[in-house]
Formats: sequence, structure tokens, C-alpha cells
Amino acid sequence: MKKIGFDLWGTLVEANPLFKERKQDLFKKHFPYSPSVNFEGEMLSIKTDLNNIINDSGWQPSDELIINLIATRFGTSGDKATRFLLDYQRLAIVYAPLLILPTTKQILENLAKKDYELHIISNTMFIKGDALREHLHFLGIGQLFKSMRFSDSVKYAKPDIRIFSSQKLDYFVGDNAHVDGAYAKKIGARFIQINTNDKTIEDAYDIITKGQ
Repeated sequence: MKKIGFDLWGTLVEANPLFKERKQDLFKKHFPYSPSVNFEGEMLSIKTDLNNIINDSGWQPSDELIINLIATRFGTSGDKATRFLLDYQRLAIVYAPLLILPTTKQILENLAKKDYELHIISNTMFIKGDALREHLHFLGIGQLFKSMRFSDSVKYAKPDIRIFSSQKLDYFVGDNAHVDGAYAKKIGARFIQINTNDKTIEDAYDIITKGQ
């Protein structure tokens, strides 16, 4: 039985457009005295800083570190940053991520029927893995994966192999050549890049099942 690992964000799911819209109201609610701040830009900058930490150490950044970075960037207290992050996570569940392609569920079901063993190996940042796991079941695909490994619960993050080192994977499907590609190389899996190039999960299915 061949084993396939999948990244999540940018590979199987993407942010809900309504979440992107509602985030602006959330920023205004929690940081009403910072109208000149580019909140989206600052959150992206925080994410970049956190990714640099991951790449340098392999460790998943702690909640405390994330909160401290938010508090510093937005000039607020740790308590206010904590409340903001909790609201951010709740909003992300209300306006939950969407499957990138409507055929994703069928493709995963077909792979499972062909006796491929499927796994999720995903880094998390502002949205917890437990919430993502629950939502994948809501989307009807959670039950198709033998395991789901999220960096916030494992405490290691890709490309560090300790995020999922118990089994060898034959393929790893992801959108990020730097992170997902490096992880695949480290574990000896064939990397299939999708969505950030000219390929989709449908192409990945053909590559895997037809041995292309």
C-alpha cells in the first residue's frame, strides 16, 4: 500500500473570501486607535517572522510567542492580543476554509478506494489544528485520512521531519516548493507541487495513479 501525504492550506483548502472581509471589522473592533496600521500587512509580516523561526529551528512557535508578536506590532497589551487572537480563531471557524477545487473530495475518495493511505501533514499558525480537523470532517473528507498531523499539536513544523516521522511516505502533495518540497526530499518522498504552478490536485491524481 502506497502512502500519500498532503499539505492543507493552499493545497486542499483556501481561505473563505467572507473571512477575509470580516477580518477588517475584527481589526477595527480590537484596535480602534490604530486606523493608519495596515493590519493585513502586519499579520503577513508576523507570519513571515514565524516561518523564519520554523525554518531555522523546526519548532512550532508557541502561543505565547505569537501573542507577543501581535501585541508588539499593534502596540497593545498581551491580554488584548490574546482576546484578538481568540476572536480571530472563532471567525475563521464561522467563515471556514473552502476546498480549492470542487472535485477534491471525489479525488481523495478515489485514491482511498484504490487503497492509497492518505495523511495530512500541515503547519498551522493562527488557526488551530483541532479546529481544522473538525472542519475537514464537516467538509466530508476528514474520514478519508488515516492521520492528520498539525504542527501546533505535534510542536514541530515542516520542513522538519519530526512533524511526521513514524512512517515513510511515497508521495507528498503541496503548494510550497520551499517548505513542502524540502520536507518531501528529507523523508524520501516524491514531491508533487500543485496550485502555485500549472498543476492541480487532478494532475496529482494522474501522476500518482498512472505512474507519470
